[in-house]
Amino acid sequence: MSSAPNHALSVMEEEIRLLLESRRALREAVAAAERGRDATADDLRAVRQRLTAKTDEALPHDEQIRRRITSAIESAFTTALRALTARWNQIVNLLKSACERLDEALKEAELRLLQREEAVRQAQQRTT
Repeated sequence: MSSAPNHALSVMEEEIRLLLESRRALREAVAAAERGRDATADDLRAVRQRLTAKTDEALPHDEQIRRRITSAIESAFTTALRALTARWNQIVNLLKSACERLDEALKEAELRLLQREEAVRQAQQRTT
């Protein structure tokens, strides 16, 4: 048997190994992006709470001004949170889409490998 079929199989196996590594890295990136999204939301909420508390401390006797400032803080942080969450979601969805495309490529590569292995087996049977 020639070494060409063996070489072709090893090239295909290497392709599959690289696809698996890429898929693992992408899945880790998805998890990191999801953690980043959650951490961003947590950070914004904490800053909002600190600003509201500082406003309450600075203006203990002026309820109307405190409410207006607190309302403005809430509005600004809600807008910021929506915008940042939307951007994080775009990143997460992009990474998930890449994972799906990679899964498809992996399935195709594994199918090609199986077909190639079967072709090699059949060729070996014909020569024996």
